[in-house]
Amino acid sequence: MHIAEHYFRLYNHLYTDSSELTWEITISEIANILFCSNRNAKYIIKELKELGWIDWTPSPGRGKSSKLIFLKSSESIFFQLAEDKIANGDFTWCFNQLNYFSSLTQEKFFTLIKDFFGFHENTQNQKTIDLLRLPFPASFLELDPLNEQSAEEIQLINHIFDTVVIFNTKDNKVDPHIAHHFEFDSTGTKLSLFLRKGVFFHNGKELDGYDVKYSYERIKYDTKPSLLKNIFTNIKDISVPHPYIVIIKLFEPNHLFLHFLGSFETSIIPHNIIEEAGKKFFTKPVGSGPFKVTENNGKGLTLEAHSIYFKERPLLDRIEFWCIPEIVYYDTTISTNLSPIQFTELKELEKGAAFLSFNLRKPGICQSKDFRMAIQSGINKVSLAELSEGSVATDYFLSEDRCKNSFHPALAKKYIERAGYGGEKITLVTLEGKQYENGAKLIKKQLHQLGISLEVKIIKYRELWNEEIILIGDIFLLKELAPDNLEIDLITILNSNNSIIKHLLNKDVSEKINRILNLIYWEFSISRRYVQFKRIERLLLDEAAVIFLTKGRRRFLFFSSMDVSLQGDGINYNNLWLKPNT
Repeated sequence: MHIAEHYFRLYNHLYTDSSELTWEITISEIANILFCSNRNAKYIIKELKELGWIDWTPSPGRGKSSKLIFLKSSESIFFQLAEDKIANGDFTWCFNQLNYFSSLTQEKFFTLIKDFFGFHENTQNQKTIDLLRLPFPASFLELDPLNEQSAEEIQLINHIFDTVVIFNTKDNKVDPHIAHHFEFDSTGTKLSLFLRKGVFFHNGKELDGYDVKYSYERIKYDTKPSLLKNIFTNIKDISVPHPYIVIIKLFEPNHLFLHFLGSFETSIIPHNIIEEAGKKFFTKPVGSGPFKVTENNGKGLTLEAHSIYFKERPLLDRIEFWCIPEIVYYDTTISTNLSPIQFTELKELEKGAAFLSFNLRKPGICQSKDFRMAIQSGINKVSLAELSEGSVATDYFLSEDRCKNSFHPALAKKYIERAGYGGEKITLVTLEGKQYENGAKLIKKQLHQLGISLEVKIIKYRELWNEEIILIGDIFLLKELAPDNLEIDLITILNSNNSIIKHLLNKDVSEKINRILNLIYWEFSISRRYVQFKRIERLLLDEAAVIFLTKGRRRFLFFSSMDVSLQGDGINYNNLWLKPNT
């Protein structure tokens, strides 16, 4: 613990609004305040005196009170240290100290660091560097496309690596990317990829078919279970008859296979480098994307423009992502103040929904469909929607149809009686963040009025798939979106290794969903595939396995310090630019 933290704790415990800065206190009392031994308390007091922060006059005799005088306010010491910490990018230490201070001091701190983030024009070696600094909710990053990644990490991966194809969300089709052309044979089991020449990795090596083959075989033979691994088990053979041609043969047709080749997990990596570096490769990965990693030190990650990118070079020269605690980053009030990226909402509804998912694998009252129907009838979705501006109540994930009035407390009580509920406590699991926590609080209040005892457990995002959490949670309050490739996003939500819905469904419902998904893979028609997805949605609703609650509005991203705006849920850093000072 930093010596200043001992000072903050001692100062907070003793100081009042009066001007009195002198106290009669024993070493034992100080040790109790600082949660340490008497011996350590003496060392701490000695160091604080040497720093000139206190004056200490010991009294002779064991157990007698000595005189302690605070010479500096804790706030002045905090800001003195915070300036150096910020200069070195150590934001975590600063945020961890804020609990010791008033809201006014916290506001002064945010004012201090706000200028650090955002767009800057620097000079380096007589050259102008356009720089963007952003907060980031993690520390030391391993950017392996095959590992579980947060939405923010996926965004980084999408800028560091490339895929052979990309999905065009505007036209709802697959477009060429690293592969300038692709074609299936008449059987739908042979895919030929024709690669561009002149696509270079960040280390200067030209990308070829052997890198594509290695990247795909790495997925197929990965030891960790995943949705993509399951899809790639359908690969019979991958061959490279020419450095710029890759032929993939499948056991069975899959009309969504090409779509999967545009997902971030299929990012192409240079086979010779990763074989030499092993897992260390992903702390400073080499891709062919528009930005390359130049720094990853635990305090932050730096990306610089890939000057010979095969498409347009990014307009920014450098992006620095500085690590701040997750609980701070996901507090929208705070993160909005830190970042130049601001959000406003459109009239268009999000593709997706907030929902409750029941744990059908855990023994207990939630095994009763009547009890699940009771909760569905006992929740006022309209009230939940009012918690988030612009949100609307919904009964569906796919459809934008208006919510039917399913709030019937009297009917809910009948279902409760039929289910034989005896007052046992139900655990609702949700994520950190005001959106989730406020929703969980309101649901608890509504169910309490029906006589249902609900305990809310708040967890971090990365804890969601812990087996311990799955075992204790009866109901999960979550949100899923399908903003990009609707079909692949839906399959990921339903059937990926990270799918919480998949982990909570019982064997019978899971098998029914898998049978429908197999029909989807075989189906060539987009419209007929959509009908099958609607069947899955209907199945979940009929089983009362999932209750869809609310839909938010799509977000419109804009940058407060420049004339740039982007529509959507992600950010394409390639197109951002800083208007030069003149």
